[in-house]
Amino acid sequence: MDDLLKTFSISSAGMKVQGARLRVISQNIANADSLPQDPNGKPYRRQTITFRNELDKSVGLETVRVSKVAQTCLILENVMSRVILHLMRMVMC
Repeated sequence: MDDLLKTFSISSAGMKVQGARLRVISQNIANADSLPQDPNGKPYRRQTITFRNELDKSVGLETVRVSKVAQTCLILENVMSRVILHLMRMVMC
């Protein structure tokens, strides 16, 4: 019976973080073309999610948890998009 509880604990932790990951992805897609609401506002910035292993003391196992959800750096996004565009141009030539 103990193994069954451990299995459920691991499975539920995995499903929770996958749900969080899907929420972040759906927010990024939904807001991809969003503009600032006021002239001084900033446009929507893509979010990233990070996971970590954490000991679940109730069952004595490591399970996965959400570590943080953060906005990406605009400079890094701009550099990455330029690199991707450059690589796409190289492939198409």
